[in-house]
Amino acid sequence: MAARTPLDSDMWWHLRSGQETLRSGIPVTVDTYSFTKNGDTWNNHSWLSQVLFYVSYSAAGYLGISLLVAILAVLSMYIVSRQMEGGAITNTFLLIFGSFIASVNWVPRPQIFSLVFLAITAFAIQFYRTKPQYWRWFFPLLFAIWGNFHGGYPLGLILIGCNIAGDVLSKLFEINSESSWKGIMQFSGIAVLSYLFTAINPNGIETWLLPFQTVGVKGLQNLISEWASPDFHEPLQLLFLFLFFFCIWVLVYSKRRVKLTDLVTLSGFGILAFVARRNFAPFVIVL
Repeated sequence: MAARTPLDSDMWWHLRSGQETLRSGIPVTVDTYSFTKNGDTWNNHSWLSQVLFYVSYSAAGYLGISLLVAILAVLSMYIVSRQMEGGAITNTFLLIFGSFIASVNWVPRPQIFSLVFLAITAFAIQFYRTKPQYWRWFFPLLFAIWGNFHGGYPLGLILIGCNIAGDVLSKLFEINSESSWKGIMQFSGIAVLSYLFTAINPNGIETWLLPFQTVGVKGLQNLISEWASPDFHEPLQLLFLFLFFFCIWVLVYSKRRVKLTDLVTLSGFGILAFVARRNFAPFVIVL
């Protein structure tokens, strides 16, 4: 499912940027590709993924790019599969169903790397809850790397934030509380530190401003299809709606009491997916 023709409107300047980075030996941080912004500083948060795309293209042409996208897509879902507790048949059904929906974001662009990093973040949270003393430094290092591959690192921070918010609500309402206030404060400190570590890249602290600058672009939802809300008249996007309500049914009829952290995470990423279809794959990963 992940192997497809590598066609995307953004792919070409990512390839050229990767080529220029390898040629000059330094990441491209100045806009030389457009007329109106020529010579301006460019917050190139994806320079490392651009290099890998160009290396794949140099090695095997468009087949190399297709192979890289397929590997990353499968890797993200494989990491998800390692976190699932159900039986083989149930897990296989959910993975394939989810992959149909996530495939909207399986494109030859740096955002495919964010799916892998998000899956790793979710996996690491499970280990952190059992042995926080061994995993507390993993998150800052992970986000430092993520900040050089793609500007989608806020997805990981949102996932951590949802877990913290769920823990806080669990403590306040005394519902399946598994964390102490000290543990919640420590995890919050790790989240802040992880955010700060994203500045370890050629753009420096400009990386911190990227999420706010992106949200501030008013034309995103009106002019770019992936930033628009889902169109449920299209079959592939309608599958997302089926999956969302299927999850609600499962939660209602489950014999196990659902954790508040899971409810907060589902709600948070569900909102993101309803606001912009580019968040379909992140929703599937955390679901």
